[in-house]
Amino acid sequence: MQDNLEYYLTLILSELSLGKQKHILSTFEDLQELSDINRYEGKITKLISSQEFNKLREIITNNSVKHHLVGIKKNGIGIISIDSEYYPECLRNINEPPLVLYYRGDITLLNTDCIAIVGSRVCTRYGREQTTIFAKDLSKAGFTIVSGLADGIDTHAHRGTLDAQGKTIAILA
Repeated sequence: MQDNLEYYLTLILSELSLGKQKHILSTFEDLQELSDINRYEGKITKLISSQEFNKLREIITNNSVKHHLVGIKKNGIGIISIDSEYYPECLRNINEPPLVLYYRGDITLLNTDCIAIVGSRVCTRYGREQTTIFAKDLSKAGFTIVSGLADGIDTHAHRGTLDAQGKTIAILA
């Protein structure tokens, strides 16, 4: 597990906005420093509201991150931080990349040549057929197909890929 993973999860579980997470990340080098939260209350409440500070303190003092990690591991879910070698470069370079990604399956697929296929949940028969064909052809050409798990086009993108014994990634909100 990466050193900053618990630090990032602390910020995420506190439900702070990305902007406020960035302020805290730029103010405190690591979770060890932030863990002495009561000592830095004045410094932190200049960055976030008192209500947000109380939630952050509760997460730190209740070991919420450790409980969260136990729960996801128990359910067969993996987690990586932006510091991980497996974190996709294409995401790392966007304006506000997610600090962590949860996954199940082959994490190395995140750094393969990917093509996203997304579309309407309510689609025509023609749309479903063409999506399946398109996904099959692209996966046979070596692309990893990325889509959501919604009904409609997304589902048929995954089905077409699996029919071709290709590789697929489902992105969940």
